[in-house]
Amino acid sequence: MLFAAVTLGFFAENIREHQVIDNHKNQNLIAMIDDLKQDSVQINKRIDEYSNSLIRFEKMKDLSFGFSHQEINENQLIDSVVKTYLNTTFSVALFINNASYKNTISSGSLSFIKNNETKKLIAEYYEALYGKLVVNNTLLDNDYNEFVGKTFDLVLLLNQLKNYLSKQDQAQIR
Repeated sequence: MLFAAVTLGFFAENIREHQVIDNHKNQNLIAMIDDLKQDSVQINKRIDEYSNSLIRFEKMKDLSFGFSHQEINENQLIDSVVKTYLNTTFSVALFINNASYKNTISSGSLSFIKNNETKKLIAEYYEALYGKLVVNNTLLDNDYNEFVGKTFDLVLLLNQLKNYLSKQDQAQIR
């Protein structure tokens, strides 16, 4: 009788332990799916922001070209560049949250995914593409700092904007 009780207790504990492991596995995989969905939203948002920024920078380049070919005057250039620049959104680099993936790996939950192609794609996303993203974020930050610091002097632009707005205000007062 004692042997049967101990044996049943052992089996019950084993079943409970498997249920806990399955529950953790499911939680880890659900968290990873949620992270992937959020990543997808952020990636699409960044693509839209970067595309719109490129269009605006192209417009500023065209304005500069027009000014250099005397198609527009200095005030038109300043007015148009300021309006374009103020409507341009600058985003922070893209951040991908890989905490749930790391947790899934460390807990062994990834091994519960039966489809090898799915496991391969997840690993490629978090291992290969994540590394490339870190490098791209660094390049983006460097390019942005160079652009703002050297090519497109924000302080100079803001001073020109202040002067332009002050001239506009004086013109309205008259």
